[in-house]
Amino acid sequence: MFRIERRGAGLNYGYEKVRFTAPVPCGAFVRLRQEVIAAEPRDGGVRVELKSTFEIQGQDRPALVAHGIQLIAGAG
Repeated sequence: MFRIERRGAGLNYGYEKVRFTAPVPCGAFVRLRQEVIAAEPRDGGVRVELKSTFEIQGQDRPALVAHGIQLIAGAG
């Protein structure tokens, strides 16, 4: 389990390996599922890598899968 109790500013480094794997039908319900791949101390904060998956209700394949990187600064 990963928990952030206090935080300062954040910096989005961007996304890698972004894949659009299925179209989203109009009116469909979607859900974002995020998984922490890695978290390590960096420059007074924490560098976090996330796997983000946009799931479509009732579909086997997700709409999007991406690998994101963020730097979360420590609370001051």
